[in-house]
Amino acid sequence: MSRFLLLLLLAAPAFAQPPQDAVLNPGRAGEAFELRYHLKAGQVNIVHFDTGRCGLCPATAASLGKLCTTYPQYAYRYVEVGSRESPLARHFNITGPFGFQIYDGEGRLLAAGAKAYQWLENLYRETHFPDRGHFRASSPTP
Repeated sequence: MSRFLLLLLLAAPAFAQPPQDAVLNPGRAGEAFELRYHLKAGQVNIVHFDTGRCGLCPATAASLGKLCTTYPQYAYRYVEVGSRESPLARHFNITGPFGFQIYDGEGRLLAAGAKAYQWLENLYRETHFPDRGHFRASSPTP
């Protein structure tokens, strides 16, 4: 791999960030809170859980934020999990460096874990959204 490509891959997460209005618990990583109060009614909510140890998550967060801005029937929500041992990670069963859950417009869980990755892959395919960030449905399930 060329040095330039390696530098680009390492630097990309520093430039990409989740949209500020999507971060549900800024500065309170790992603290338990009631997610249901932060879901947007009438929209499909894509909830992205990040431990801060996922180098590709900032680019994925930026991509999903753009997708949800383009398609307003979707809402992007970002949760700072802290460590995998945090109360928040245990409550939402986040065992890897990141995870996703999909909720309908009434707050019912539609998909989590591997099913959420497949759901997101289908969303990207159906919308033909060009910027996938670093999301890959074939990524190993955390």
